Amino acid sequence: MVPLYALIAVFVAFRISTAPTVTVVARRSESRLLAELANHRAVGFTRLGNVLENSDVIFNTVPFRIFGKDELSKMSKNSLYI
Repeated sequence: MVPLYALIAVFVAFRISTAPTVTVVARRSESRLLAELANHRAVGFTRLGNVLENSDVIFNTVPFRIFGKDELSKMSKNSLYI
């Protein structure tokens, strides 16, 4: 079963799919598959740092804090974090 926050993430990605690239970071392979089926790039949390360095807008739909000092330092100063 796919968690609700994974479905929310894919919905948000679908709504902003006019952007050049949408990347979904998900722990579960089912959630990544769902994102790929919606024609988005999907990676696991082990690649989170690489994704953050090149992101303009970041939506955190996980119901707890996933960004620590290291992750926040990798974000561009111009990134929007929601």
